[in-house]
Amino acid sequence: MDYPLPLCSHFDQQLARRLIESNNLHFESNFHDLIGIFKDGKLAGCGARRGRVLKMLVVADEYRGEGLVGDLLAELMQLGRQAGEEGFFIFTRHCAVNSFGWLGFKPLAEYGGITWLEHGGEIRQYLAQRAALARPGRNAAVLTDADPVTLGHVRLIERAADEADTVYVFVRADGPHWLSLSARLALTSQSVAHITNAVVTDTGPYRLPVDRFPGYFLHPDDDATEIRVGLEEHVFGHHIAQPFHILTRVVGIEPPPATDQPYHAMMQPHLARWKIRLLEAERDIPPDAWLNARQVQAALRDGDDRALAVALPIPVLDYLRRGNQTNLRCASVG
Repeated sequence: MDYPLPLCSHFDQQLARRLIESNNLHFESNFHDLIGIFKDGKLAGCGARRGRVLKMLVVADEYRGEGLVGDLLAELMQLGRQAGEEGFFIFTRHCAVNSFGWLGFKPLAEYGGITWLEHGGEIRQYLAQRAALARPGRNAAVLTDADPVTLGHVRLIERAADEADTVYVFVRADGPHWLSLSARLALTSQSVAHITNAVVTDTGPYRLPVDRFPGYFLHPDDDATEIRVGLEEHVFGHHIAQPFHILTRVVGIEPPPATDQPYHAMMQPHLARWKIRLLEAERDIPPDAWLNARQVQAALRDGDDRALAVALPIPVLDYLRRGNQTNLRCASVG
């Protein structure tokens, strides 16, 4: 094995940039680890990791076929495990899929000429851990950050519950968040406890933070958002919706000036492919009771108890009033 080394210096990172760009790819500086293998005094291959996403894996032409990609991947996954990551993803063009298959990476989703690969079959483990939550019927799903859960979220989940036998509330796991995942799951469960057909769980790693989706392989005319949405909804429709009998995705319409309708329009054809209806629902709350996560944080910082009282469920208010403000300001996931 040719042992990979961290590329920490500006000089080494410029070597990686040149190698990556010589293969008609883009160098991305948002990584947690960047490593390389040197042979004959030159950089023979490199790769990077951001969270659980492995990217910018490139080997110089003269060193291909020597197993360097496997060495790079093994080291990046070891670094990821040391940082607390468990499963790993690669995003690549279809033409490169076979390069990773023999290393244990299997296709999870495909869209727009891009394949999302997963190592180790983590999706099976994710579903097995939640198998007891599956209920028969015509079910619906709401996906939310719940950061924190607000009365707007609760009204949306109530609307979804009216539309379905069971409504699954999927709380996004990965990404930078104000509240920890455990707090968001607990507060969401407490806030919808009166909705007897609501089931709260998390998305696992299958909803990507925007900054984790790599674009180093994209062409200038590729729409990164469209590709990310297409891949995420492929995973949702093919892997998650079926075992939970989900036939409807319920999304909320924000108060003016709303910015979510174009995103919903982008989602709709992908969901339709899996025979999932997209339902846009009003949250049925007065304008002064609408706060997003950033506004909740500002109200907490400013001591605006009235704004918090009209926008947040009682469990969230109680959580704040128990002296957790410091924890809330500091908590993050991803």
